[in-house]
Amino acid sequence: MEAFTRPCFEKMAEDQGWRNYMEIVAYVNSSHGFMHTLMSETFDAVSHELIADMKKIFPDASIQEIYWSYHFLTGAFTFSLGQTGRIDKLSDGLCASRDVLAIAERLPRVIAAGIRALCAHPNDAGKA
Repeated sequence: MEAFTRPCFEKMAEDQGWRNYMEIVAYVNSSHGFMHTLMSETFDAVSHELIADMKKIFPDASIQEIYWSYHFLTGAFTFSLGQTGRIDKLSDGLCASRDVLAIAERLPRVIAAGIRALCAHPNDAGKA
């Protein structure tokens, strides 16, 4: 998860241009129509590679759990790229959606734990 997410957040920390680009990626990822097609054309190859890697890491996981894991990973990732300010408001400024290095430290751990919960222990997937 580090290798998939951290480079984007590090680029964002260094340069406003990267922040702007990642906000566009987040917007396009949550859009329909032409934007949906653009997202597929641009990122499907990388997505399929990541899904293939997840299948290798969790060979006993059901394919459905692999795809759901990918869905949750990219959902949390692109929401974080969007820097929506939601966490700023909810935390009364304690946390900031623009603190991309704080996100880079936390997101991979959260996502990895969730994926392990779904894929490494398939019989426990429905229990929380």
